[in-house]
Amino acid sequence: MEYIIISISVVLMFSFFSLIGKLSGFEDRLQHVEHTFDQIGKERKLLDDPINDELRLLLLEGKDVAAVKKVREAFGFSIMEAKKYIDNLNH
Repeated sequence: MEYIIISISVVLMFSFFSLIGKLSGFEDRLQHVEHTFDQIGKERKLLDDPINDELRLLLLEGKDVAAVKKVREAFGFSIMEAKKYIDNLNH
């Protein structure tokens, strides 16, 4: 009976460590994919929405409130979401 419990424990521990190794590999792959997408976005500016040019112009004119309103109308964001969008656009 003790041999069965020990055998099951060993199999469970082996399975656990095997899963941890696989998860670590997936995490590394995911980081690589994220890095690749970041590089593509920087090179090609694929992630930049056409409205951003208009928003940047409003910000340069000091019309932050109008920019937030424009984001809310365009994307259906809440006030807080629109403000965060504008803040991220400034950086």
